[in-house]
Amino acid sequence: MALSACGGGSSSSTPAPTPIITYTAKSGVAQKGPLQQGSTVTAQQLDAQMSPTGEQFTYQITSDLGTFSPTSTFSSQYIGLTATGYYFDEIQNAISAGPITLNAYGDLSSQSVLNVNLLTTLAYQRIQHLVTTSGLTVAAATAQAQREVLAVFYIRNVENDGDFSTLDLSSGTDGGNILEAISSIFVYGNTSGQLSALIAKFQSDIATTGAITDQATLAALVASAKALNPSAIASNLTTEYESAGITFKATNISEWLDQDGDGLIGKYKFA
Repeated sequence: MALSACGGGSSSSTPAPTPIITYTAKSGVAQKGPLQQGSTVTAQQLDAQMSPTGEQFTYQITSDLGTFSPTSTFSSQYIGLTATGYYFDEIQNAISAGPITLNAYGDLSSQSVLNVNLLTTLAYQRIQHLVTTSGLTVAAATAQAQREVLAVFYIRNVENDGDFSTLDLSSGTDGGNILEAISSIFVYGNTSGQLSALIAKFQSDIATTGAITDQATLAALVASAKALNPSAIASNLTTEYESAGITFKATNISEWLDQDGDGLIGKYKFA
């Protein structure tokens, strides 16, 4: 009876709390050409269906090379980025007359940087469509959207040194050079407002089909690629980075361009 009254015949324990998983990024860069100091980047936490979880953080770009420090601790691996500001125009060799807005999705479970650039912007709506409408995982949707964006510019079956959200113009990698080439195609002959409109048309067109079907958009991109002066672009970018104290020699981007309209980029001309 005494043992029964004391509860000596049973025991209980409190289960260990579930560990909280957090994610961090070590750096970030925003580039069309590089966004200028004072531009802003907003990072919004997302769930696996690309829906906002309600938490977001804002950072300021601290150099004319587009760099920012995403110092927050995130509770979600998926991040949606929006960057807005003036950018270096590598065609005019000058700062843009107006701002531009860039977008990106990042996955901090597989990468340590949060970069936003023109290529992440072009793939942005396509990734969202594939996740929310086609039911793909974020990783599968990102890989497919990136292949489809590059295919518009006849870039296929190449190693591009990581996904779009890790690319950097100054890296000297194939991915950085591809970003430089396509950024130049888009900015050629366009004001910031015209550039924004062209990007929006591209995003909307590729989102549902994975291809560009609008003939006006295709014609504009083809004409720009033909008109570019790759060596001048490389020189302008090299000078811009040197002015910020960065030793960087831009690569001639002709091997990533189709400049004669035959559907082959320079890299494959004599294959």
